[in-house]
Amino acid sequence: MLTSDKQVTLFATCKPFSGATGVMQTNALRSWQALGYPIILFGDEDGVAEIAALIGAKHVKHVDRNEKGTPLINSLFDSAKHYGDTRYFAYLNADIILTDRFQIAVERLIENLSTNDAVLMTARRQNIPLQEPLFDQEVYWKDKLFEIVDQFATWDVETAIDLFFFDQNTLTDLMPFAIGRMQWDNWLLWKAHTEGAKIIDASMDMDLYHPIHGYASTSTGWLQITQGDEASYNRKIAQNCSMHLKEACSHVIEDGVLKVINEACLEQQNKKYKLDEYKHVKAVIAQLCVDVEKVNIIEIADCLRGLLHKLKAYSPNTLPADFNFQELNDFLSFMTEGFIDDPVNRSIHAIQDFISRDLLSRVSIAQEQDRPILIWGGGAFGKMACQLFKRHNVQITGFIDKDPNKKGNLILGIPIIASSLNELDNLKKLPYVVIGSSFAAEIQEELEGNGYQYLNDFFN
Repeated sequence: MLTSDKQVTLFATCKPFSGATGVMQTNALRSWQALGYPIILFGDEDGVAEIAALIGAKHVKHVDRNEKGTPLINSLFDSAKHYGDTRYFAYLNADIILTDRFQIAVERLIENLSTNDAVLMTARRQNIPLQEPLFDQEVYWKDKLFEIVDQFATWDVETAIDLFFFDQNTLTDLMPFAIGRMQWDNWLLWKAHTEGAKIIDASMDMDLYHPIHGYASTSTGWLQITQGDEASYNRKIAQNCSMHLKEACSHVIEDGVLKVINEACLEQQNKKYKLDEYKHVKAVIAQLCVDVEKVNIIEIADCLRGLLHKLKAYSPNTLPADFNFQELNDFLSFMTEGFIDDPVNRSIHAIQDFISRDLLSRVSIAQEQDRPILIWGGGAFGKMACQLFKRHNVQITGFIDKDPNKKGNLILGIPIIASSLNELDNLKKLPYVVIGSSFAAEIQEELEGNGYQYLNDFFN
């Protein structure tokens, strides 16, 4: 057990310390070390023992994992309480850089709490381009950090939660969620809410800096993260119990004062947290303009996919697998040189076309074969896919949507013609289906069960 005169223990589990990921995690953990809190690092991934020794953290090799080796949330949180002796704990993603404002906000919050208060505090993160070691700079690391922040930092969406600060008696009896997959963070908000905890948004008073990076190391990696077996299991055990920060939040801390949230707070948050699209595109391009031969090329492409997602523009779940270094360098050079004179939409379209080229090629072939082109999904994703195709003069025959009540409705002038594959018998040829839905895994399974072949007959 750790012993400390500090009131908070920070804890995390890490990815292997290699390449850009290793640099990002080292930057973050060194910034935690600078605050003087006790730190626990869980897991036996490459490099964890060494970084723990470097920053004076406790290293606990064992953490319960699922059959794919992914750490489980209940084990992490229970073990942190077991090995730490503080009243409060803070789980952080291992790439989040902290500054003094985190410490000041935490200490002020604790001053506002009574000993019986159940609490869960979190905050929104800000995205920045950073792949180089902060602590190897000749310039003082905070000066270098704030130079990047001033030029590029943008607020992320409220669903991107990388901090859970809680007391010893909150977040008990957790479910075995796979970390880094869908649902677990929103379930924790729901769990704290049902336990009667004060759920506090501290975004106004603290800085959580997150280096921009991709999440997928293979062309179908993002689909596995969001729709794969682990994500499906997380959704299953969550049992539709989920809350976003806005709906769960009961308090905010602002200028060191804990306040019950009200309409004025919400209006102020909406103004402050609005995404600066121009700045965010610049930040992502700046992050990617590195020596691409030293990083996973699919992760770079996945950064572009993530950018489109934040800007509410369509991108396929499956990325092209045939990128080459020269092609990617040429594209990034084009974006860097042309960005100043191009409006955001032109940049979005260029990125969208670059990573959607496999999809556009296959849809073009299907059109040449006079096959009907259908979009499965009548919601936001389907609409975004339709906008992409309209820009490329693709003739969409119609939409499929599971809700039979939507049949006949128009989306951008195109009708919803079916709620299932059984209603497509009147089509003269087998349609080519593009999945434009957050339920991609279930739709893909249904298509394959009806004889549709991936890529040849549908695209995800």
